[in-house]
Amino acid sequence: MAPEGWASLISNSVDPNRLPAWFRSAPILVAALAVLVGCGQGPRDAKSIIREANDVNGRRLVNLYGQYQAIHGHSPKTEQAFRKGIEARGPSALEEMGVPTGDLSPLFVSERDGQPFEVRYAAPYMPGSRQALVFESRGLEGKRAVYFTGGTVVQVPESECAAYRSGSMDRLPADDPALHSQAR
Repeated sequence: MAPEGWASLISNSVDPNRLPAWFRSAPILVAALAVLVGCGQGPRDAKSIIREANDVNGRRLVNLYGQYQAIHGHSPKTEQAFRKGIEARGPSALEEMGVPTGDLSPLFVSERDGQPFEVRYAAPYMPGSRQALVFESRGLEGKRAVYFTGGTVVQVPESECAAYRSGSMDRLPADDPALHSQAR
């Protein structure tokens, strides 16, 4: 039995069959409009996604390093080998990433501190891992940017840089809780 007062609410409620058709279909129209319009971002093409993932030189370098590893099955052993691998990507692939064609020297310089990057050549190739491979040499305000495969960038105190450069801060997917949370 319904509590007192409920009977009057139920009997006085609006009959949905008596509402105009356009009003009954309003929730469907609103949902369809939201899907068509999106959440403020227009459609994104592959080129804009690639540009966004390569917005600064450190990210460009670490992504090119990862591509080198995937193509060759190992890390570049020297800067010369790495540069040769970058040039082999071709002008259109480099342009999509925002890499200037011709002289690659500006690519190897951090926009933040204006200094050449330190690159960890001959790192062990661990497919699917998160490796720290590109490092600012000076940084700003006592912190250096460290660029990982997979797009992660962290700013670490000077005192921690050696651990990242040595590879002791690398993570395999099974060891990395951050990667597990991203997969969900």
